[in-house]
Amino acid sequence: MLGGEEECDDGDPDPGDGCDENCAVEECWTCDGTCTQLADDTPCDDGDICTVADVCGSGICTGTPILIQAACDWVIVAGDPTRRVQAHTRGHSEINGDICGERIKIGQTSTNNGSVVGADTSNSRTIKIGTGGTTILGDVATGGGGIRATPGSAKLPGLDQNEVAPGDTAVGSGGLYDATGTHLLVPECNAAQDGIDTAAAALDALTSTVSLGAVQIKTNGSGANSPFTIAPGSPAGVTAGAVNVIDMDGLRSTVGGELILDGGADPATVYVLRIDGKISMTARSKITATNGLTPENVVIYNSSRKPCNFGIRVQGVGTVICPDGKLKLNGGDADDEEVSDEGKAIWDGAFLSGRSKVFLGEKTRLTHYPPLGLF
Repeated sequence: MLGGEEECDDGDPDPGDGCDENCAVEECWTCDGTCTQLADDTPCDDGDICTVADVCGSGICTGTPILIQAACDWVIVAGDPTRRVQAHTRGHSEINGDICGERIKIGQTSTNNGSVVGADTSNSRTIKIGTGGTTILGDVATGGGGIRATPGSAKLPGLDQNEVAPGDTAVGSGGLYDATGTHLLVPECNAAQDGIDTAAAALDALTSTVSLGAVQIKTNGSGANSPFTIAPGSPAGVTAGAVNVIDMDGLRSTVGGELILDGGADPATVYVLRIDGKISMTARSKITATNGLTPENVVIYNSSRKPCNFGIRVQGVGTVICPDGKLKLNGGDADDEEVSDEGKAIWDGAFLSGRSKVFLGEKTRLTHYPPLGLF
C-alpha cells in the first residue's frame, strides 16, 4: 500500500529498477503494482539541459549532447585558463544567466540574474563588482583569487564588507561568495572555456549549404538592401527543418540595417552563420528571427581572428562565438535616464570569446538561450 506522497513501492530502496529511493517512479518506467520498462525510443526527459532528443533505452533515459556545450550553462564565456581575459559589463546592464571568465568586471547599477565565476586562481581582484545598486542573484566564485568592491570603500552587494580575500567565503543576501577555488562552478567554467575551441572545430567541419561572399546590409543610397532576408529557398539550397550553414566573408551593416532569418514555419530550422571576416553591425542594426525560428536555433560563428562588434542599440538573437577576436555589444542610449527597450541593446542567446574580451556596454540586456537546435 502506498503512503503519503509515494508513487510506487517495490519493497527495496535501490534505484534503477523503476522505483527510486524516494518511492518515485523513475524516467522510462511505469509502475502499477510492479514496475516495467517503457519501450525503447519512447521520448523522455533526462533532466540535462545540455542534451536533446532524449529517448528511453533499456529503462534508461539518454539524450544527444548539443554541439556547443560551452554555451549550454553560460550566457557569457570569456578567456581560457592560460590567458588573463576579462568578461566586462558596464552599468545599467541586465544579465540573465551565468557568467564565466578569467577575470570579471561588473559595472555599477547592474542586475545579474545568475552566478558570476572568475576562474583566475591568484589575483586579489579576480572579480571586481561595481556598487551603487548592483544586484547579483547567484553565487560569486573564483578559482582562488579575491573578490573586491569598486570603489574599495563600498560594500559588496548583499554583504557588509568590501572584500572576500583569497581562500575565504562569505554568505550574501543573493548567494555565496566563495574565493577558495573549490566551488562546483569553477571546474564547469574551466570546461566551458576549453570547450570553445572544441565548438569551433565542430562548426568548421559542418558542410556548407550556401556561400554568400561578403555581406553588407545597406539602408539607403544605391544598393540599399535592408532588410536582408535569408529564408527557405532564398538563396537556393536553404531548407526548412534542416541545419543551414551560411558561409560569409564578412558581415557588415549600415545604421539601422536588418538581417532577417526566416524559419519557414518549421521549429526544426537551424541557421549557422559561419563568417570568415569581421562582423560589424552598426548602431540600431538588428538580427531578427521570424516565422517560427527561435534564438536556440541560431548560431553566429566568426571563424577568423577578427572582432565581432555590435554597435549602440543593436538587437539580435543567437549564440555568438568569436574564438580569437573581441566580442562587443556596445550598449544602449548613453544617458542616466531609464529608457525603453527601443533605446537598449538587447540580445537573446549567448556570447563566447575564447581568447579575448567580452564587453557589454551600458543599458544592455543579455538573456541566455542555449543553442539547443544544433546537435
